[in-house]
Amino acid sequence: CLATKLLCKREPLVLVAFGAGGQIHAHVQLLLSTYPSLKECIIVNRTQNDRLAQLRADLELNYKQATFSFIVASYGDSLDSDAILECVVSKADIICTATSSVKALFRAGWVKTGAHINLVGSYTPQMQEVDQDLICRASKVAVDSREACLHEAGELIRAGLPQERLVEMGEL
Repeated sequence: CLATKLLCKREPLVLVAFGAGGQIHAHVQLLLSTYPSLKECIIVNRTQNDRLAQLRADLELNYKQATFSFIVASYGDSLDSDAILECVVSKADIICTATSSVKALFRAGWVKTGAHINLVGSYTPQMQEVDQDLICRASKVAVDSREACLHEAGELIRAGLPQERLVEMGEL
């Protein structure tokens, strides 16, 4: 959430979050608490499961300022899923991902200019939540540790960004 506070340039209206586990739960709560301007929150998960149901119950109970949508879809599963994801991603001011995905969750071209993205999930070279085009397009790539991310974060490894393109959070 610190990266969002430091780098998000506008008052966000729409938050799109991928995943339904504890990391997404915490990030969504922090973002909704930090940005009262968020009026719409869309949660995307691969499956309908107990974690998604619990997340839904908690968010709808505790955050009345926003409307919530909960979508079960995966990029590349069907044309219908892709159309839904394109619509959702294209209107996001903030996108937050916390998944164990090994393929991009959505196409880079669906992300509008100026959107802020928090990638939480990738911690092995095989994992990937977004494609390298989106990473290369970013005006700023903030990381907790350059060294760790260049060895662990699949997106950054695939994008081949030089170390000097990465900014550590402490530097911000």
